[in-house]
Amino acid sequence: MRKGFTLIELLAVIVILAIIALITIPAVLRMTDNAKVSSYRRSIDLYGRAINTAIAAYKSDKIEKKEPYQVTFSNVEAYVDYEGNDINCKESKIYSDDTILLTECSVDGNLVYAEKNKGYGSNNYYYYTNATKRIRILEYVNGVNKALKGKEFTGNTCEVQSNGNLLCNGETIEVISNLEKPINGTLTISNNEVISYSQLKFEDKKIETVEEIPTVIDEGEINTGGNSNTPTPQENIASETEDYRGYYADVDGDGNADGVIYADLAHSKSGDFYNDKMGWGQGDGTYSYEAKTNLNEYTVSNNTYKKNDGFGENKIIKLKKDKNNPRFYVMALNDFTEGSMAGNNIGRYYWYKNAYGKMDTSDTSPEFGTGYTNTGNIIRIWNAGESGKYNAGQNEYDIWGKIQSEYAKGWYIPSRGEWGAFGDYFKKRTENKLTHDYKSGSYVSGSGNYNSLYGLSSWYWSSSQGTTDRAWNVNFIIGFMGNYSVNNNYYVRLGVTF
Repeated sequence: MRKGFTLIELLAVIVILAIIALITIPAVLRMTDNAKVSSYRRSIDLYGRAINTAIAAYKSDKIEKKEPYQVTFSNVEAYVDYEGNDINCKESKIYSDDTILLTECSVDGNLVYAEKNKGYGSNNYYYYTNATKRIRILEYVNGVNKALKGKEFTGNTCEVQSNGNLLCNGETIEVISNLEKPINGTLTISNNEVISYSQLKFEDKKIETVEEIPTVIDEGEINTGGNSNTPTPQENIASETEDYRGYYADVDGDGNADGVIYADLAHSKSGDFYNDKMGWGQGDGTYSYEAKTNLNEYTVSNNTYKKNDGFGENKIIKLKKDKNNPRFYVMALNDFTEGSMAGNNIGRYYWYKNAYGKMDTSDTSPEFGTGYTNTGNIIRIWNAGESGKYNAGQNEYDIWGKIQSEYAKGWYIPSRGEWGAFGDYFKKRTENKLTHDYKSGSYVSGSGNYNSLYGLSSWYWSSSQGTTDRAWNVNFIIGFMGNYSVNNNYYVRLGVTF
């Protein structure tokens, strides 16, 4: 009887194991990287929440004791405990509107920075650590792997150019990614995948100055002679009972109006935007939203703003305290026109020209409150192009390739229901009644037309798909929702929640 294995049998087993390793190891590494990204994102999220919780705890303690308080960050540090590690900062302060400036802060050796208009804090600050760099590297590497599909650069070292593209053996490989790209670094590629990367350099975003930050106050808002907490005259607190539709919104905190409020989630509303004189579009412009509690806190300016159209004159609302629970839906005051068609079609875009007949309507929703999600879903599908879900080429005038920088700031194309809420509110204002009539097979225009009254364009895309080849849009000449081919070109106006 033969005992053991022959040399050929052992070699065969080794070869089989090697093949299995080549197949499984990259997949396992990708799973590990994805898990790390999720972990890093959660850590960053918790850093920001820990800081905001500390501020609330500190102020609450002083208010309860009826004591004035100094708003330097050192006062708050004792209240910050993230997984047993205090956050220590150098020359960081909290300002009168609860804006936080974090300068060279650290948590257990990991630096924590803050960048305005990117996340938590009453002025929408984003807290990030060294982990953020790792996230950006992994996301960029994933974009490179997609760009390398179908190419052959086995065993080469490629240099990252300042525009984020790769230079491999003298040939440029374009890295098409909506993500932030490094400004330099090197990648080692084997079998058309990145196997190592050395210190990809990203732009340093650490905040070290106090430019454009409100003046620091020396004492808190507590009146030591009593328990009142009355705001200063220029800071009128927005009421929870008043409906602020029709007010203007200062979304980025620069003191200027960025849009008009058309939905206030402190109150339940429902309706249907359609032309009731003609009966066109009934049931297509329906919307509803329920009242919510514990919403963000806001201030209302004493001064008024007036746009020279039917939106009228009203006060501007600004974010005071961000509870990560937005209250207002805002429509931009002007059309989006960047990179649009020219000539008679300036300001117009295709919805997704080459996706005609290929779309999956489950990727978007017509409901109120889904515009941001819809926009993000279609941007991701559009970025994948012919290798993506719709197997559709990218047209230079598809809107999804143009609005990505605005989407990164929180702006999006409103859903069908959101356009319905916008149109229905302004239609019901007594001074803005439509004056259409139907005579001899045509409508009669009047001074109540939305496009003339509000400075709106005739047709706007929504972010809601209708069928495999159509998307919903809104008509502001007649006043109703329509469902039209995605290879048509219409105007775009963005919305935002805050």
